[in-house]
Amino acid sequence: MLVLKLAAVTCAFYLGAAVLIEVAMIVLTHLLGGLSVMATRPRLVGAVFFGGVWLASFLLAWRVVVTPIFARISK
Repeated sequence: MLVLKLAAVTCAFYLGAAVLIEVAMIVLTHLLGGLSVMATRPRLVGAVFFGGVWLASFLLAWRVVVTPIFARISK
């Protein structure tokens, strides 16, 4: 049950971050008249970037879901 809750919260944070990134790209495109993302290795850059976003989502979910459980257990 704990793993399922952790996975659901991680997914929610990740989807929220992905939507915010897309909205930011759309807003910047409209404000600047065009937006180009260039990299020498786009797949690697994307994998590292979204891997970092996933890691941040997981750590935030861990803090929200698991830390309170450990706090209750240690009392």
